[in-house]
Amino acid sequence: MGIFFTLMQRRHKKKPTLHHSNLGFSDWGSFLKNPHLTAALVDRLTENSHVFNLKQCVTLRPKLTPEA
Repeated sequence: MGIFFTLMQRRHKKKPTLHHSNLGFSDWGSFLKNPHLTAALVDRLTENSHVFNLKQCVTLRPKLTPEA
């Protein structure tokens, strides 16, 4: 958590960052293990950003995969 948090803090308001995750923000605390740093990280990542929730999206993989 410390290295990732430090990297995001250094980039905050200086460089654009694209991040994707299979987990929702509410689940980040379970693997980052520090609720205070998790809250600070989510705050920095979502400030002046666009968040796209793709949970309800349909995958195109079956349509793009050739049948054997």
